[in-house]
Amino acid sequence: MDWLGAALVAATVTTAQSESSVDSFDRRKPEEAMSFTTMMVHVDVERDCEQRVQLALALPDRFQAALIGVAGLALRPAFASGGVVVYRQPTDHECCAASARLDDKGKKFRAQGQHLNQVEWRTALELPYELVSREARAADLVIVGARQTVRNV
Repeated sequence: MDWLGAALVAATVTTAQSESSVDSFDRRKPEEAMSFTTMMVHVDVERDCEQRVQLALALPDRFQAALIGVAGLALRPAFASGGVVVYRQPTDHECCAASARLDDKGKKFRAQGQHLNQVEWRTALELPYELVSREARAADLVIVGARQTVRNV
């Protein structure tokens, strides 16, 4: 299944675009305005996503919407070696450490969103793209980041 799926609406915003993107919502005529009751933002545990989170925190007040933060963290995925797929069960220590990282992100997210009427935090010990695609059904707008690619020039 394509992780964006047919039902997922994604808004990818770069640093330079974030302010203009938020402002463009405000400049619409009332008859052109969209209605969002719930927004969701992917909070990346492995990479900096502060500008994405700031964009997401700025939007709910403008639409009287709830905001859901989602973060997933996969524990040592299976790998193939010599044609054999190897899966190692994570230790309790690894599970606790990953859960603590997610909890820390959640505390920060809730603190940043304390000015909002409704903020929710959802996590799972699984691949982030699987979590986001599954949880997207709970939102009218999903804010995700672009995958970083490195180009050799």
